[in-house]
Amino acid sequence: MKTIWDISKLLTGKKKNTKDIHQINVDGIVTSNGQIIANSFHNYFLSIIGNCTPVVRSKNLIAYLYQAFKEPFPTISIKIHPLLKLKKIIESLKAKDSFGYDEISVKILKLSSPFISSPLNYICNKLLSPGIFPCRLKYAEVVPLLKKGDKEDTSNYRPISLLTAFSKVFEKVIYVRLYQHLINHSVLVNE
Repeated sequence: MKTIWDISKLLTGKKKNTKDIHQINVDGIVTSNGQIIANSFHNYFLSIIGNCTPVVRSKNLIAYLYQAFKEPFPTISIKIHPLLKLKKIIESLKAKDSFGYDEISVKILKLSSPFISSPLNYICNKLLSPGIFPCRLKYAEVVPLLKKGDKEDTSNYRPISLLTAFSKVFEKVIYVRLYQHLINHSVLVNE
């Protein structure tokens, strides 16, 4: 069904190809230099992040946490992740064609799942034991996506991060384990 809509949008001209940015307006000068365009987006996206400040409601957060949680939380146990759950996690991911720096999409990961589930499960269990998320899985390819308006204005773009399919699997494994721990020990309140 998605493919039918994509084809109809392409034929009617409603689908815009925003992946290729050929020129951009930088300080009143329109340029097609790829390095200048990349630097312009880099600086703009960093300026957006710099303007974001966290909202702090209590001035002494540590004191609040000690008061709210008088009893320590139970320690999460490191268990071997069952292969069957890993297969369900891979199946639960949306089969998209987008990919991160490793050029492996979730669609390819899902197709190859019967062949790589066992080694991937072994890797996930090895990664869970030290409790550290691997640095290489933190890398993302940041791509500007046109929201609306003038294509030559950097403020009309928003950044999207393209992660590797393997980082999505590992994040989901951690999420499932953490969520089960929180539910089993009644850590989350109903609100």
